[in-house]
Amino acid sequence: MNWWPSKKSVSFLIIAALYSFIACKKGDEVSSQIQPKVEALSALYEDTFRLKTTVVYYDSFQTNNSVRLLVGVHNDPKFGKVTATGFSRFGLRGLFTSFGPNTVLDSVYFEITLGINAQQPPYFYGKRDDSVKVKIYRLTEEIPNETFYAKRAFAFNDLLSETTLKVPVDSVNDERIYVGINRILGEEFLQNQGNFGSVASFQDMFKGIAIVPDANSTAIIGVYNIRMFIVFHNYFGINNLYVKDSTDLPVSFPSNGQAGQNQFIIDRSSSELASLSPDSQNFDSLSTEVFMGKCYIQPNTGIFTKVEFPSLELFKQRVDGKILINKAELVIIPDTSDKANGYNIPFNLYAYELNNARTIKKSSTGASKFLQNELSGIYANNNPLIITYNRTNGNYIFTLTTYLQALLDGNIENNGLLIGGYNNLLFASSGTIPYGTIDRLNFYNQPGQSANIKLRVFYTPYK
Repeated sequence: MNWWPSKKSVSFLIIAALYSFIACKKGDEVSSQIQPKVEALSALYEDTFRLKTTVVYYDSFQTNNSVRLLVGVHNDPKFGKVTATGFSRFGLRGLFTSFGPNTVLDSVYFEITLGINAQQPPYFYGKRDDSVKVKIYRLTEEIPNETFYAKRAFAFNDLLSETTLKVPVDSVNDERIYVGINRILGEEFLQNQGNFGSVASFQDMFKGIAIVPDANSTAIIGVYNIRMFIVFHNYFGINNLYVKDSTDLPVSFPSNGQAGQNQFIIDRSSSELASLSPDSQNFDSLSTEVFMGKCYIQPNTGIFTKVEFPSLELFKQRVDGKILINKAELVIIPDTSDKANGYNIPFNLYAYELNNARTIKKSSTGASKFLQNELSGIYANNNPLIITYNRTNGNYIFTLTTYLQALLDGNIENNGLLIGGYNNLLFASSGTIPYGTIDRLNFYNQPGQSANIKLRVFYTPYK
């Protein structure tokens, strides 16, 4: 069978607007209905389908292995109040069985890195000039090598230090602050020098820290790295004189491949999402009709938007399945009006394939099934389609050509896609979050009005 017509033809399909029913714009040789057997391959189709959108809330999501801790409190009128507490253990930059003779403590201090470079700039959620008062405590509970979820906390007691985190408005990318630590900890370290001979023995002695924000804070700030410096001197007697030598011994987070853990306490009761009520399995979903067509995405607090294509089956029946998808794009135009208030939209979006209303497809290794890059095919899972926000055009564009063709050919089920981010590793079996954020996104899919989410499809029908 010849899949390509002798005379080039292109058809254009726009799928948009919740509750807009199937329609067909009449072309040169096209009736008002899409014909089951298309004879005129040169006709131009312009069809409108409906998209169904649902806000999905997972109240239990993974928050460990983030190489950027988030600390602070912020009440977002749209998404709710988030209280972020950071926990981390420390690793050694070198192994020591002894610090030398006649060791005397000089000082102990933290170096807290808020920004590193242009690729890892300071992160904040809320107004940039807001500050976060924090207290840093010593953990009494070990952080094991396992998966943790948003509500997980670790026990702590002794106060080590307190400070204020703030990202200056004119901040350069490299932003660090230095904070003194209670000398009692430094004296303990000098008395237990043998514990610096291995990472395991050190972490058994010093289990890590909790960074706890003041309840009255108004922003959340990212912490990329924390180093703890132990400064000591060795005294040597020479003719009753003393020669003093100063040594800095750094220990740091992230620790030997094990990054930090965030606890997120989320209160949506006074937000636009107050009507979401997770069930016993920490799940809830509501049609965007409930929110006047507004869609919500905030991956690191468990908020996603599910996109379904309910009219594709009817379309498939009308063309008798005989259609070749030349190009398909899911376009999302975000509302960026809140940027002035300190709310950034996610830099990247991902799409997850679904088994049913609430379950993510899994690969043979147990990892979540991401929508793949077009060159990888529908069965791979090693090349996720990463959609970066296009600042010039003001949109995210998912290329769905292979996916849509597979739907129409009956190779995969039409269960919809879950749109969100990879930051929270909500469904992944392992891995490290590159840069933890709680950036969020709104767009609209309003009945009877122009939608900010569309599926554009170029296609060729054939006999």
